[in-house]
Amino acid sequence: NPATGKVEIKLPEEQNECTAYVPDSYHSDVAHGLVVWLHAPGAYNVDQQIMAWKSACESQQLILLAPSAADPDRWDPSEVDVLRTMIEEVLASYNIDRSRVVVMGHQAGASIAYLLAFAHRDLVRGLVPTDAAMPRVTAVKPNDPVERLSIYSITPRDSRLKPAIEARLKQLEQMKYPLQRVEIASPQGRLNADERGRLLRWIDSLDML
Repeated sequence: NPATGKVEIKLPEEQNECTAYVPDSYHSDVAHGLVVWLHAPGAYNVDQQIMAWKSACESQQLILLAPSAADPDRWDPSEVDVLRTMIEEVLASYNIDRSRVVVMGHQAGASIAYLLAFAHRDLVRGLVPTDAAMPRVTAVKPNDPVERLSIYSITPRDSRLKPAIEARLKQLEQMKYPLQRVEIASPQGRLNADERGRLLRWIDSLDML
């Protein structure tokens, strides 16, 4: 079996650092979901993110992939292709359930998640943006049953972006994208136990759609 625990993913030609967490229970006979977490700009502690997801990875048969922007203070749209290559590295090394490849992000990380999900519809099946409206430059096509993309939008209750987020979500609904809206209390976008449980059930349901 491939390596488990905290695994470094390095592309020699890129500056981006990337860490995967593979549960110790991983076995190549069992397909695991893949959750790609894209951080907000600024200080980012990948070990804290792993700790937040470790239990879910073990119980829900998930692998966490946590890339970092080349510049910690900003994501560049050109990094979308770098992120795809990192995902492909995991796909080549681990048994991944292609119906449960999910991209998540917070604020600017969520904006990049939107760009990644819509640019690579053949790869991403779930999109979970937190406190971010879909960027206007996103190339959105009508939903395709062959390359189905479901969206689980999380918005802090007091977010100043709520009107813009809702406007973009209505656009996606009109284009027949399966979509769930979730409002949370934390202004930092942190999920409590119940909120995380609902998200995990949604991820688990993607292979049934």
